[in-house]
Amino acid sequence: MGKRRGTKEEQEIRDRCNKLRAMLRRAWSRDPKRFEVLRKSRRPYEGENKRQRFEHQCNICKEWFKQSDVQVDHDIPCGSFLELTPECLGEFAFRMFEGKLNVLCTLCHKKKSKEENAERRNPNNK
Repeated sequence: MGKRRGTKEEQEIRDRCNKLRAMLRRAWSRDPKRFEVLRKSRRPYEGENKRQRFEHQCNICKEWFKQSDVQVDHDIPCGSFLELTPECLGEFAFRMFEGKLNVLCTLCHKKKSKEENAERRNPNNK
């Protein structure tokens, strides 16, 4: 049995929410705060790869990684907004652009996100 889609109007609202969310995430990917966090987490690379200039330290495991293997993560999850209201949109945008940021390796980011998603889905199972 597939997911229930709801009415055409409900689907249009979900589509609008997804488009707005994608636009905010795209803007955040170019945000100067994000680049500043990456800059502060780096050191010059001294390995054999002549093309790699810097490596970045993960805030959780404290290992060093090339930039393509790290992600900038929000301390407080941005989540998503389910209603197309100014309040929901404002909260999402505030969390997206004003929260504390951390540099995490891909593995630590996946673990952290999985825990946050499980907690969001089941808030009583702490």
